[in-house]
Amino acid sequence: LEESRKFLERKAGHTASGLDHTKSKCCTGDHIKSTSSSIDMKSSSSGSGSGSDIIINNHSSDIVIIPDLNPHTHHHRHHHHPHSISHDTMVSQDRTTITLSLFEMATIRARFAIRSFGKALIKQLEASGYSVRRTLNELEPEVLFTRKEHVVYALESKINKVFYHCFENDNFDDSGLMHILNPMTRCTTRLEEFQRMKLVEVGNAVDSSHPSFNADFWRFCERKTKELWSQFAWNIEFNSCEEREVFTASFLDAAKGVWLLHKLAYSLHPHVVILRVGKGLHIDPIYVEAVPELIDGKLCSTCAQKKVEFLVVPGFQALDKVIKCQVYQHLKC
Repeated sequence: LEESRKFLERKAGHTASGLDHTKSKCCTGDHIKSTSSSIDMKSSSSGSGSGSDIIINNHSSDIVIIPDLNPHTHHHRHHHHPHSISHDTMVSQDRTTITLSLFEMATIRARFAIRSFGKALIKQLEASGYSVRRTLNELEPEVLFTRKEHVVYALESKINKVFYHCFENDNFDDSGLMHILNPMTRCTTRLEEFQRMKLVEVGNAVDSSHPSFNADFWRFCERKTKELWSQFAWNIEFNSCEEREVFTASFLDAAKGVWLLHKLAYSLHPHVVILRVGKGLHIDPIYVEAVPELIDGKLCSTCAQKKVEFLVVPGFQALDKVIKCQVYQHLKC
């Protein structure tokens, strides 16, 4: 470094005192560059470098320190600057923020897909000769609805109960097994699974002859089909192949929406917690919202607080973000 200093003194015309001052500021640099003479020299003690580029302007006495963003030199920088934020930390925070935003959007899509499937199911009930209002009323016979058409919330509740069953398990089934124990590896794997599945047409994902066939998703759909029909003692009939295909496509869209949501839930660490509430629980506005929200004049006269009649859609706690449960409100004791 002393030989470099003398060389720079001759070439750049710096005074010895100026170079001593420069040396004291540059002794931790891995690279010294001269902007006018294009001199690039490495410090002999590279192991102790801070990883910053130091540019000496020969036309002035200014010294510009440019931070090195190379992640391989991060451990040196962190040693000399204990209060700095590491590159890896910033990348991790950015990925978490993006994943959280994806989860919020996926929640909206999953809820919409399930409601669409509910409409398709109602349409097939009508086509099969059922009285829709009477049939849906039988799902919650003890519930007082403010309007007759609100019985559709009972159907949506049953459908959501099926699709989100075992959502709290990494394997999304009754086994409760955790296949990847390392949380960071698990997050990366689940995010990759989400990205792959998101690009696949849902019909291809359950077609065993297609290159995009997903055996895990196919088994998930098979389980949910059995669970769904065990909830309802209905004999659904299809008048044409097209009618059946439309209904099946609606079911698969709902299944894919929840499947992708589950992958994103386990792409975060700690993973997302599903929130479910039961009948009689006080409606906490931080975690719960009534659908539809009822005016105070129609509330139960014997209850001091607003209470849950039944859960319509589960909510989620994703890090510090709460996605509220949706419930039908209790009207009469």
